[in-house]
Amino acid sequence: MSATIDQLPQSARSDIPATVSHEEVEPKGEEGDPMKLFSAVLANVRLDHLPEFVAAVRNQQDGPSDRINPVKVGGSVTGSYHILFPVEFGDGVRWLCKIPATGTRDRNARPERAIETTIPVPDIYAFDTTLGSELGVPFVLMRFIPGKSLYDAWFDKRISEDILEARRTRTLRDIAAAMVQEARSSSTNKAIPWGLDPRDTSTMQPCSHVLHRMMTDDPDERPIYFESGPYANSKAFYTSVLDHRPGPGTDAGKGELKLLRMFLEWIPEPKDGRKEFVLTYLSRTMGNERYPGWLTREWDPAMYGWTKEMEAGVEPEGLWEDSPQTLAFYRATYDRMMESFLAQEPGLESPISLVCNSFITENLYIAAENSMCTGAIMDKIFDTVAKLVGRGPHLSSSSEQNEEDEEEAFYIYSVTCALADGNLDER
Repeated sequence: MSATIDQLPQSARSDIPATVSHEEVEPKGEEGDPMKLFSAVLANVRLDHLPEFVAAVRNQQDGPSDRINPVKVGGSVTGSYHILFPVEFGDGVRWLCKIPATGTRDRNARPERAIETTIPVPDIYAFDTTLGSELGVPFVLMRFIPGKSLYDAWFDKRISEDILEARRTRTLRDIAAAMVQEARSSSTNKAIPWGLDPRDTSTMQPCSHVLHRMMTDDPDERPIYFESGPYANSKAFYTSVLDHRPGPGTDAGKGELKLLRMFLEWIPEPKDGRKEFVLTYLSRTMGNERYPGWLTREWDPAMYGWTKEMEAGVEPEGLWEDSPQTLAFYRATYDRMMESFLAQEPGLESPISLVCNSFITENLYIAAENSMCTGAIMDKIFDTVAKLVGRGPHLSSSSEQNEEDEEEAFYIYSVTCALADGNLDER
């Protein structure tokens, strides 16, 4: 589906103010470096068309008016996988143009299909899922909603600890309530285009993924974009990323990916009789029935930067982080909230373990899609499992017993090398 200048009524196009302007902006990432993730889509996007296009859409919706003059496009804002351009009309009304990093191919910008909820979402004014759009890339044009970022609100150092805890608890309660409402959109398969019937599997299309390949033997570190699905079950969803990941050059690296695939294939299917997927493409444990991502930060050691100094209020060079104990506290809080909200929704009663286990499933998926995080996540999960089964290293304080423990201990390097050599299987 698309909405271009040519498809708009002549009245909307003819009354576009002649003084439409565009602020030329060089999108930048941290420390002024261009964002590699968005380099391909930025090479294709026609930002010079954006002012005229949004003016035409506005004229069509509200009627021709000189109030929209001039139309200005501001500097870019980047998220994890989208780049956004704020648009301001002459009367102060602000919109936002959202473009996916995977916007170098069709079907990459798609609003979620409508479901009946009380979740506040921005109005959608226009969207195009094709490369043939007026902007040359898929996009979504939506209402701009001003506000404070959740990061700033979560780590607000200007308020007392009691007020901060109350704010965080209220935030998690709101998120849990919204996530339970999203369960109404669950489906048997994934990648359902916006506006189509989830029960009609003939309408299902692949969805887009971004695969990071930093820290590999390949000198080309640009992200890999690919489409996959729809999937018969959540197990296929989890392993799909590994199917497109370049193979490592070392035996240990090959064995590590074999072990990761085993872990992904061991993720249990939901056994509550409900559907496996939610919204357009996500397994439930990667969609609405999981912890918010910032509550599982310590399970991604390559990205987790907490230090004891932060607890004393010493500002970090990078991001603020919560301690492992604080993260565990808020995970327990979120568990109780999800359990309560799920119990209130008819037909959505679900074992809370689906949420409790999501810190493992989410980080295994991160390990699959981001090679920079693979080793540290696998080490942490492997060592945790080894200790739980009594086969981890350094289990005893006795030196004599310690030597026996070392002989029986599991070490991930030995296991991955054995898997690569074919001398070990999942049994």
